[in-house]
Amino acid sequence: DESDEVLWTHRSLDGMEIYFLTNQSGEEIAVNPSFRVDGLKPQLWDAVTGEMQMINDYTIENGRTILPMKMEPDRSWFVVFTNQTNDLVGKGYPSNSPEYKFVQSIDTPWTIDFGKAKTAPGKTTTTELTDWTKSKDERLKYYSGTANYRTVFDYKKTDTKDVFIDLGKVGVMATLTLNGKEVGTTWMDPHRLNVTEAIKEGENKLEVKVVNVWRNRITGDQKLNKEERTTWLLVDNVTPEEELIPSGLMGKVSLQNCRSGAARQ
Repeated sequence: DESDEVLWTHRSLDGMEIYFLTNQSGEEIAVNPSFRVDGLKPQLWDAVTGEMQMINDYTIENGRTILPMKMEPDRSWFVVFTNQTNDLVGKGYPSNSPEYKFVQSIDTPWTIDFGKAKTAPGKTTTTELTDWTKSKDERLKYYSGTANYRTVFDYKKTDTKDVFIDLGKVGVMATLTLNGKEVGTTWMDPHRLNVTEAIKEGENKLEVKVVNVWRNRITGDQKLNKEERTTWLLVDNVTPEEELIPSGLMGKVSLQNCRSGAARQ
């Protein structure tokens, strides 16, 4: 049923039953899927991070395996049933899905460098992270390209759980570097990256490179004379009234923690 909150598909391999589930609701949901599987142990695989973990909380009724799980907005999982052993599969989480808890906000001032391109808005400092397309400065409103966000924050370790930086809403992609170590790139919700190996007690230097889409600059160019434009299209079908794609870091950046329960591929 295409109206269902969770869409799924299924494949069978030798000694394995593989289900792919995706949350289509746009909201976090709690589900209890029932799988036509008996006699095999379930695992949870994350295709984005490469993490694999055992699923420990499940029941078997009438030849079907039922397991509770939470799915964040747009989240997808592979649920794999197998009795094959693999050292890369972690021991799992108590509630099957990882649970992230707020640690602290990163609300120190940010320096944002848009580079030296002709249409770039230059460099600025701010304590409020907002959508570029809402700016009254048309250089920023219609900017397309990369912006380097930098800030420094203090961190005090409180437990042994893994530490994550949640970038909040991102338009459109972001690469995170902490204390000179590139942690990873995020291109979909949730924009959360594991920084356990990079974070330290005391002062931490955070850099986030954000890249948006080219269409915003193309839309802005439609308001200019042709000789002033920096973009062109083979088929010029963009108008100055095009809806802009939200861009930049928008909202709150925070530290979160989660008990380690998965292994990384």
